[in-house]
Amino acid sequence: PTDRSNDERNTQIQHPHHIDRSKPTSEARQASIAAMRHHNKLNRLLFPVTCLCILPRAWSTQSIVPTRATRASIFPSATAAAAAQVRFAMNELRGGGAASATSATAGASPEAVIENPADTASQLGGGIDIIPNAASVASGVTPENNETMILFSDLDGTLIHYPDLSSTPANEPMKSDIIRLPPSSTGMQGVISSKTHQMIKDIRKSGTKVVLVSGMRTTTLLSRLPFLPRADAYCSEAGGRIFYATDAPPNKSDFVVKPKRYAGAKHEDLQPFGLKEDAEWRSMMEKRSGKLDGLNLLQQSMKDSSIVSDVCERDGLLWDYARSLMEEGYVLDTKGYSTCFRVNRKQQTEEMEDKFDAMVKGGVKPWGGLTTSTNLGCVDFYPKESGKLKCCQYLSGVFFPKVGAGKDFMASHAVCMCDDDNDLEMAMACRHAYIPEVTSESMARMIQKEASHFTKTCGEETGRRGYRATEAALELILSGIKGVVTSQ
Repeated sequence: PTDRSNDERNTQIQHPHHIDRSKPTSEARQASIAAMRHHNKLNRLLFPVTCLCILPRAWSTQSIVPTRATRASIFPSATAAAAAQVRFAMNELRGGGAASATSATAGASPEAVIENPADTASQLGGGIDIIPNAASVASGVTPENNETMILFSDLDGTLIHYPDLSSTPANEPMKSDIIRLPPSSTGMQGVISSKTHQMIKDIRKSGTKVVLVSGMRTTTLLSRLPFLPRADAYCSEAGGRIFYATDAPPNKSDFVVKPKRYAGAKHEDLQPFGLKEDAEWRSMMEKRSGKLDGLNLLQQSMKDSSIVSDVCERDGLLWDYARSLMEEGYVLDTKGYSTCFRVNRKQQTEEMEDKFDAMVKGGVKPWGGLTTSTNLGCVDFYPKESGKLKCCQYLSGVFFPKVGAGKDFMASHAVCMCDDDNDLEMAMACRHAYIPEVTSESMARMIQKEASHFTKTCGEETGRRGYRATEAALELILSGIKGVVTSQ
């Protein structure tokens, strides 16, 4: 205050830790605290005002969607805490003192609030989540307990189904809401529902990441992208290759995805987007698979497969092992694969059928550095650093670098949808698994053994199958995500 004399100010404003021993201890402490309050009035006012002015602006510059935890807490807690401090400081400037401070600051030491601004929200009854890093595609949020932060979903048998149209019930609604995918290289043509598209979109709008992870060949995945729901990442070849959708306007040299229309699609849902490969993961795969073809060459190979190197010309441990199996008489499926190859029973000669059956049961051990799994009745071989589980663990760390790299992240914050043997490790690592179709005996046994870990949405007991079972699984996942407003 300017109306006080210098002598009065010098008498009352002492060093904060000074205690006048000539006075009783309680009197001295009260004088010290009063001096500290007076000294810090301006600081108490400026700090929360700064929070109120800067925090909303900083939030508005973030380039990624906030999670429910961040949305729910960042404004109610941080802004309320700052506002409470404003009321406290203004009250003191008017002469009200600590006794007439708002209830939001009751029990909190004014000196502590100012000297430890990072603890302000917790002292005032709120909490401030970590704000996402705008300079990265990763999210820096701290998740709530058991909050669903990421959905990993298989494709064939999970989001994509292969119905026998000749046996479709007459009462099944016809098919304006069903999208037919282009046939795969083996001639299979799948379908996916428009409602599946919409619900995946709703999950992503909530802030939950969606990763589509499949054992299919990369060229098949690329050809299907226009028909699939937009995701945060796409993985092919049992996790051997990872691609991210990019929002930046694609250059002419980029791989461009032009989404196909589905029932209920809005203008923004049909905008073209680019695709970029994860360079770090690719470099790791190349150690055992040799140099991988880039997206441009893969795009060309979808029209002319002759430009892709034959298995006999490929370098790397994986292809050395492939050639050794060919010498034993196995017929391999390598078309469109670069970090994986497949052994399909349908392609084997009669003489090799018994050997193939032994391979399916684990009778054929791959070389060191490689591993194997079964998928749709076929046997896949790939580098030991690959596989769906390791791919999912890697992406958890990419999307949530502050917490996702921990071994317990998936068990607390990830769910999955799947159907087959090659999904089992991924399913058991997640908090919960939803099963719209069961396509292997090993999956059926695991569901029976770990019943509480799985929710099966298909079968006679549910009355659903195919894409209707997928929609039921997605509805359950959406119902477990707080604050979701669906587009239905």
